[in-house]
Amino acid sequence: MTTTLVRGANAPLRSASQQPAAQVRVELGWRGAGVPAVLTAVACDDRGRALSPAHQVTWQHPTSTGDRERFEVLVDLRATPDDVAGVVLALDVPGPGARALTGLTATVRTASGEPLAAYPVEDLPDAPGLLVTEVYRRSGQWKVRAIGQGLTQGRAGLLRSVGLPG
Repeated sequence: MTTTLVRGANAPLRSASQQPAAQVRVELGWRGAGVPAVLTAVACDDRGRALSPAHQVTWQHPTSTGDRERFEVLVDLRATPDDVAGVVLALDVPGPGARALTGLTATVRTASGEPLAAYPVEDLPDAPGLLVTEVYRRSGQWKVRAIGQGLTQGRAGLLRSVGLPG
């Protein structure tokens, strides 16, 4: 069963049989080919700060299928070091801004494809960047949080907010 999230909500990352997910695939997908989106994922500590500059990755080319585009990130929850409290995922859309991501949805699935949670992002901000979601650990349990927060300074603002040079 897929949990549908709204901004600010969270859900545990457990399969239909209530087993904790060992790995999750986080997909950020939208309608509209050709939107110049960039995905940044940052591994953060329990204060929301990047562990180091090496703990962030950026992808500049989403996968396109027809009129849909998406980024997909595999997070190995069992292999994630104890000092990583969460992984934040943000999109930067230079030029048209986050509103160009029509039908943006963050979907979290098990590695085998079982959907766990979906966050259809509504009311996209008039900002170049968007902090979409976070996969995080709380009391030893992994969860996903729907964020949907606009980033007026795009990727540079995200990096500065987690303690990295922007």
